[in-house]
Amino acid sequence: MSQFRSIIDTHNQMSRVIPENQKHLITDLTNFMNTLGTTTEKYLTSKQVYTNYLQVLLAHMPNRPLKNADPLWMWNCQEVFSYSTIN
Repeated sequence: MSQFRSIIDTHNQMSRVIPENQKHLITDLTNFMNTLGTTTEKYLTSKQVYTNYLQVLLAHMPNRPLKNADPLWMWNCQEVFSYSTIN
């Protein structure tokens, strides 16, 4: 069974690849992170928190697999999210 990194670490990496012009996405992800407050470390590395974070992220992505013509930042987000597990 895979373990997840802290969503905080993943969010920090995600923040580096999302361009500043994606204001709504940045705001939505920041708002999500702010709702975590003083949550336990166990929750910050849980499948549930990643599922909820992914839902926010996917609301700003195309409702289809990414295509070569999609912006690089979308591909980078996918890569960051893909590497959020510790094997």
